Amino acid sequence: MSARLDAQFLTSASSIEDAPRDAVPEVAFVGRSNSGKSSVLNCLTGQTKLARTSKTPGRTMMRACESQQLPVLALLNKSDKLSKSAKINSLRAGSATLASHHLESAHVLTFSARSGEGADEARDWIRTKLQSP
Repeated sequence: MSARLDAQFLTSASSIEDAPRDAVPEVAFVGRSNSGKSSVLNCLTGQTKLARTSKTPGRTMMRACESQQLPVLALLNKSDKLSKSAKINSLRAGSATLASHHLESAHVLTFSARSGEGADEARDWIRTKLQSP
């Protein structure tokens, strides 16, 4: 099993203009309301209260990833609730959605914060991207 990611909460920002301006690599978790973003973050870091929730969901910008040509890892959370064929269909649909946003190079992975499926691969992907110049 891959070691947990080391992370700490510093601040929240409702827009890119409010984000910290430093040279420290960052990871953004975006998704629909109730998609399990907090559970994913807590699973990857081994912490139970790191993730914070917004009072106004949906303020996070996929367009920023596209315009900045940022690496994207799409975690299809709650995969423990899907059959094998449904997982395959979800992977195809996720890839197609990302391609429609011009994010064809994004890595798509089924994930379950509950069972830990995909957690090691996600941690390894994140570490690799954070260490890249």
